[in-house]
Amino acid sequence: MQWWNSAQGWLGEHGTELGQRVAVALLILLATLLTASLVARWVRRVVTRVRGATLANAAASAGKAGVAVIGVMTAFDHLGLDVKAMLAGVGVLGLAVGFGAQSLVKDVISGFFLIFDGVLKVGDVSRVGEVTGVVEDVGLRLTRVRAFDGQLFYVPNGQIATVGSYSRDWTRAVVEVGVAYEQDVRRALGVLQQVGNEFAAEHEDIVLEPPEAQGILSFGASDVVVRLVIKVKAAEHWAAERTVRQRVKAAFDAEDVEIPFPRRVVYRRSESQAA
Repeated sequence: MQWWNSAQGWLGEHGTELGQRVAVALLILLATLLTASLVARWVRRVVTRVRGATLANAAASAGKAGVAVIGVMTAFDHLGLDVKAMLAGVGVLGLAVGFGAQSLVKDVISGFFLIFDGVLKVGDVSRVGEVTGVVEDVGLRLTRVRAFDGQLFYVPNGQIATVGSYSRDWTRAVVEVGVAYEQDVRRALGVLQQVGNEFAAEHEDIVLEPPEAQGILSFGASDVVVRLVIKVKAAEHWAAERTVRQRVKAAFDAEDVEIPFPRRVVYRRSESQAA
């Protein structure tokens, strides 16, 4: 029990000083927590005004972490711990971990540039890799995308090679419809243009340019494919396409423009003809 007696003797000699140091260190940590929260709130408010909510969240987290690191190091220094030696050890440990976590580092770096460049924003309707949906969160490591069927996808930022956004500037409503070969294509295009013009007149708040019936797009097995395009505000094209398709069907029925079923012509030859 010699060690216990030595410990009691040391505490009797230095206990008051140690208690004071611990109390001050705890106060420093408490002040650090309050300061970190205030800094995070201030950074989030400032960055939101300049770059939007997506970058604000990441900047607030970075500011909070920075204040926390400074506060913890200050508390340790006040306790008499060798902060420089601790930082050196953390640096060596970080280097060792870095070699084993290259994908994590890649995700974080990619996430930083995705946020800083404004490629992805919360609320955007975007195609991220093979997933299309609403961006719910853009973090430094992961991006969360809610697909239209409700699935929530977690996409590592380091795997995001391409991003397609439906929420920037404008999109196009594209309606393709097949017309029977026996029909007058010019007449069908006229009906298509009329449908587009009527839609534009009723939806001036989202239509940006006059609709255009672009003519024959392709020759199918059973039909001639024609197309109508309408330039609309960002992410409004899906609703526009649904409405226009319904109107095209009604207009073609009213004007007796046939949208054909798939059909096939079969030629039969008898043995006498083959000879």
